[in-house]
Amino acid sequence: MVLDGTGGPPTPHARVVVDDGLIASVGAAGDPIEGGTVVEGRGRWLLPGLWDTHIHYVLSAGGCVWPEEFSHQQLLSNLQAYLRNGITSVVSVGDPKDLVLAARASERDGRLRAPRIVAAGPTLTAPGGHPVATILHGEPGRFSNLAIEISDPADGRRAVRQLVADDGVDLLKVIYSTIPGNVPRLGRDTLDAVIDEAHVLRRRIVAHVATPAEAMDCIIGGVDGLEHMVIAAPQALEPVFSAAADHGVFWTPTLSLFDKLAHDGDQRYVEGYRPAGSVTRTVLDSLRDPAAWWRKPEPDVPAPPWSRTVELTGQAHRSGVQLPLGTDSGNPAVFHGLAAHRELELLVRAGLSPLQALTAATAVAAAKVGAEDRLGTVQPGKEADLVVLGASPIDDIRNTRRVELVVKRGELLDAAELAVV
Repeated sequence: MVLDGTGGPPTPHARVVVDDGLIASVGAAGDPIEGGTVVEGRGRWLLPGLWDTHIHYVLSAGGCVWPEEFSHQQLLSNLQAYLRNGITSVVSVGDPKDLVLAARASERDGRLRAPRIVAAGPTLTAPGGHPVATILHGEPGRFSNLAIEISDPADGRRAVRQLVADDGVDLLKVIYSTIPGNVPRLGRDTLDAVIDEAHVLRRRIVAHVATPAEAMDCIIGGVDGLEHMVIAAPQALEPVFSAAADHGVFWTPTLSLFDKLAHDGDQRYVEGYRPAGSVTRTVLDSLRDPAAWWRKPEPDVPAPPWSRTVELTGQAHRSGVQLPLGTDSGNPAVFHGLAAHRELELLVRAGLSPLQALTAATAVAAAKVGAEDRLGTVQPGKEADLVVLGASPIDDIRNTRRVELVVKRGELLDAAELAVV
């Protein structure tokens, strides 16, 4: 059975021919092809390779307490976990540029077994804004180039030109939010300047937002994508979702992050992920450490209504907003690779059909970064990034976890051999 990623129904008894890393044909089974490697598909499901369009490669998904969580070996395990779980492309939207761009180069020339890496490099933020005054507080050495602080429109344009011309980033990400921690936020004129400069240089730009007003400012300013679902009354979001749909703005809800926040400190939540083979022992032990970043909240402090993000994502979907799959993996207990399967489950819970959720993880995800002409669907002429499942994800979206074979750039990878420890 072939699910081609276009949103159409599955095609039974199909044969997909891959030649020199490209999909040569998709059609009915026919005579054997001489000299070809045959992969038996009977009883299996073939899909486009999955995407995670919001990751942080440098973070391990552990508690951020041990140096081993940031070792070279752990970074390699982070990337391998994606392939293990059928994710053949990732979008890094905030990582030290030297690390992520080196990984991108190594993957592209075949020295690194990893998913395709689309990289924004460091984020653009206000002086003292997120993540400078939040997750970087007290850790300047470890993540020295995770963010670039910009103070005015001219400064923002210079930063964008440097990232594109000197560093060759694939897209850009701007922080336009005072949350978390009521930190400084960029001025509207600076936001507009960086969006305009990105488009002048033919780069897409996405924005981290946390309120309806911030989202609307970014939509009006011409941003290509919004990162994170915001929590507000449904009626307050109606005009925002309508504007996003009208302007063709992609909105990546990162439900896996909010789901984790609703379960902070709950070790049973980690066990429910079934982490064996996808998460290293270092990360799992780190999450158990009393100093881990995901400690249980104070008992007298009311927890934000994180679970509402699922309901609001359903509202966005009904409003016609394009919802690419992205998880914010790398944050504590938002596991590289595995979180994409949790995200699919949460998208279905939000009201998407399994087929629509899978399209969010394939065709819509590729379109978010402008790669829809070569990736995201199983069609002749597209690059051969594929995943083979052992059971139907239409009958049960949780079956996306049953990855048996991964194909990236035409190379066959046995999922069992990609296990991390």
